[in-house]
Amino acid sequence: MLREGRSLTGDDNYHSVFEALFQCTLLEKQNYFSAKKGSKAASSTRLENCAKALKVVVAHGAPKIKRKTARALIDHITQVLPGPDEDFVAPLLQDYTRAFIALLEHPANVENLAVLDGELWFSCLDFCILAVSRFLETGDRGSASLSRASPAPGYAQTALSLAFSSGRSGSGSAHRPQGQVSGQIGSVEATHYMTCLNTLLTTTHAPVQERASEVADLALKVLDMRQVKLGTLQQVAFACINNLLAHTSTDDIALGKRLARDLVPLISHWWPSQKRDAMTNTVRDEILKTLHAIHLFLDSLTQESTESSSLRELEELLDVLWSEYSKREDRGRLLVDDLTFTGLELPADHPRTAVFSLRPYNLAAEQNWALMDIMAILEALHSRNSKRNDPQHGDEDQEKPRKRRRIVGDGRGVMKNVTSLDPGVRLTALQLLPFVFQHQQFPAEEVPESLDILTSLITDKQASVASWAMLACARCVTLPCEMH
Repeated sequence: MLREGRSLTGDDNYHSVFEALFQCTLLEKQNYFSAKKGSKAASSTRLENCAKALKVVVAHGAPKIKRKTARALIDHITQVLPGPDEDFVAPLLQDYTRAFIALLEHPANVENLAVLDGELWFSCLDFCILAVSRFLETGDRGSASLSRASPAPGYAQTALSLAFSSGRSGSGSAHRPQGQVSGQIGSVEATHYMTCLNTLLTTTHAPVQERASEVADLALKVLDMRQVKLGTLQQVAFACINNLLAHTSTDDIALGKRLARDLVPLISHWWPSQKRDAMTNTVRDEILKTLHAIHLFLDSLTQESTESSSLRELEELLDVLWSEYSKREDRGRLLVDDLTFTGLELPADHPRTAVFSLRPYNLAAEQNWALMDIMAILEALHSRNSKRNDPQHGDEDQEKPRKRRRIVGDGRGVMKNVTSLDPGVRLTALQLLPFVFQHQQFPAEEVPESLDILTSLITDKQASVASWAMLACARCVTLPCEMH
């Protein structure tokens, strides 16, 4: 029809084409499952061609179709793609997945799905959960080396565009990902459906709370696959959790606490090493958003818990963050050049401490600033609750030292790291101090000794050490206890 120059301009036209493709697909699907071994390949090819045609029409008409046509398309994909057994129909899997992506790529379509009690929204969400669950059940983890060409976090449309375009070439069965020949959901399809799931969660008026527990369980199971390679799947899983918390954090406290408890060891595992590329930066962005979203739940958990497991896991997370940041090269750290000391009025929500702010429009340094702030929040949280659990600091505890040496624990612990023999740890402590003072009370009796240590570093031969020592001194003398 398109080759003859006839344009598809109306929703009715698209609906008619879809109905014709649906009937053709149903007929070929029946022939595919009833075909004998000799004619199986020909039937599979015809079924694949039906799926390709549907994908092309959906990609062309997704911005134009209305709710009725979208309903017919969603019902067809969600009902026809699953096969009679536990697998999906192999010849349809690749292109039907892309057709589903193409429909949800446009935010207007997703918003329309969530109206009228969200019936269509639930259909899409449940189908995504089913698809990813099949991937988890089959254990297709050996092929889970995912692409590191990830979109920036928070841009669902870009993510869907990448997912849709990543498989346009080589659509034949010879180029299919491992596991797709048998109709199993592979790692690529699982990533696509997780991206669709994240897109559905970004809709502000969607009834997310009614499926919050199922989405949380699914995302945690994906992140618990620790033997797979870090990639887009984990990034999207963290993005799903962030969008889920944005909808439920003030209404479902129990879910927030459960997520916070389960996520801390997973974050410790997935926090990327020193390697810096587009994927690791994207994963770090999502993890930092997650930590910021759950830190109040972590505080509550550590206060309520009678066991030391919560504090121990928090210590391990701090160890991971300190170790990774301390090993970075200077160009990978927060630099003095990234700061501004201007007296001009900045927006109320602009990142700042009492003595400096993040230089405006400095996007490259925002992640490092966020990491410093999150580490300071976790340090304050740990210090507050560790002192509560051990108010006496008695001799009995001194006789039973910890099995793992805790790098930091309170303001004094950070100050001890200022004098560390490891230059990376020393510089990290100096950079962290101004942020720690923002979130933690500093005893007045410790200020003079701390100032003595910091002033001795102002003459350090390394310019970065001297500069951050001066900034820490400046922040230290602005503390209420010192001013008094």
